[in-house]
Amino acid sequence: MSGDDSLEIILRSLGLHVIVREYTQSIVRAERENWGYRRFLHQLAQFEAAARVSHRVKRLLDQSKIPREFTLAALEQSKLPEKPRRLLPTLLSADFVRRGDNLLCFGLPGRGKSHYVGAIARELIQQYQMKVLFIPTFKLVSQLLVAKSKLELPQLLDRLGKYDIICCDDVGYVQHTAEEMEVSSLSGISKTRLSR
Repeated sequence: MSGDDSLEIILRSLGLHVIVREYTQSIVRAERENWGYRRFLHQLAQFEAAARVSHRVKRLLDQSKIPREFTLAALEQSKLPEKPRRLLPTLLSADFVRRGDNLLCFGLPGRGKSHYVGAIARELIQQYQMKVLFIPTFKLVSQLLVAKSKLELPQLLDRLGKYDIICCDDVGYVQHTAEEMEVSSLSGISKTRLSR
């Protein structure tokens, strides 16, 4: 077994698959541009780190359940009212999430509130790898009621508490029974909720 083969086996066993993929081309480039060992190693480490961030972002986006069409690029910012449009850069800094503040969006149906909130949440995943859940409020309340009936409410609340952001969509469309109000108040997670 050659040294290159054993190196590849070691890199694969360490889970450094991107380095394995980029290694040969990086050697060619390093020799052509006369890199030192440090720069060569740094380049390979950057490839691996970037791939891991990309993989994490993809996983977080998939788990978030944000509709695919809710992107900042597809958000027609010129049609937004002035205040939400002005607030957008501040919201995209994620400072309100770090402070534990809530963002509530109110307005008539079909005005783009869900898209606005979903686009912000998507950007916060992509920029800061925040853990997000985008869920219709009726579905969240149903999950809480089922968990309560199975005596699993504390476990569900613990899982929900691990999110940086919970986007509760269509809050106004939920009719609250006494039991729904009880589980909703019990779920007062101290995390940020982007609500519409």
